[in-house]
Amino acid sequence: MSFNWDTPSKVDSGAGDIGENGVGLKQGCATLSDQSFVLVKNDSENVELGIIAKQLQRKDGCYLPAFTFSTKSGSSLNEQMINLFSQPNHADVAKCVAQYGAGTSSSDLSAGVERLCQHLNHSLFNERFVFMVIINRLHQVDAKEMNAQQKLIANNMLKELYTEIPRLYLHVPNSFEFMIGNKRAEFKYWPKHLVELASFTVKINKKIPWQDCLIQQSSTSCVSSLVLMELR
Repeated sequence: MSFNWDTPSKVDSGAGDIGENGVGLKQGCATLSDQSFVLVKNDSENVELGIIAKQLQRKDGCYLPAFTFSTKSGSSLNEQMINLFSQPNHADVAKCVAQYGAGTSSSDLSAGVERLCQHLNHSLFNERFVFMVIINRLHQVDAKEMNAQQKLIANNMLKELYTEIPRLYLHVPNSFEFMIGNKRAEFKYWPKHLVELASFTVKINKKIPWQDCLIQQSSTSCVSSLVLMELR
């Protein structure tokens, strides 16, 4: 199943086969972590939850479950998730969500659901369009150092994203609220690095070649032309 967030133009790109978000999101999440969640709001009263988890994959093919929940139904999002994931046919998903709640069995499902709902209660979800990616427990070179290094690695990655994304994406409007962690990214990298341009007129002596200005420093016009060439 795929998520719908806005509708990008993908003419003859195979979007119908790989989902509107393409394979980049899925591959990126799988590279960084064994368990990621995607929360989406697409100008409606519904929110979508997608799960990209190593433990859910099957030998017969890739499995990327996605679910839709209503913010206007008679029950809360928390109740809707617990009722859905408690069904026998979603036992594998329930175990995955439970592990997100720091549990090891389905008895901790409520803790995982509560943690997901905390993200849905973020002020971002007051907006019409929201796309949130949650990457849980980044991959480590040495798993034994996971607890000691997890926070440092995550912070370093977020700092790099905060620096590199505005440099790589040029035409993101100010109305687009792009959050990395709890900090909003400002897409002003290139405007801040542009050199201020100025126009001015310099009189160049037509009789004396500019090369001679290196010798004839007394010529004001030659000095001016030399300065102009250095500026260029």
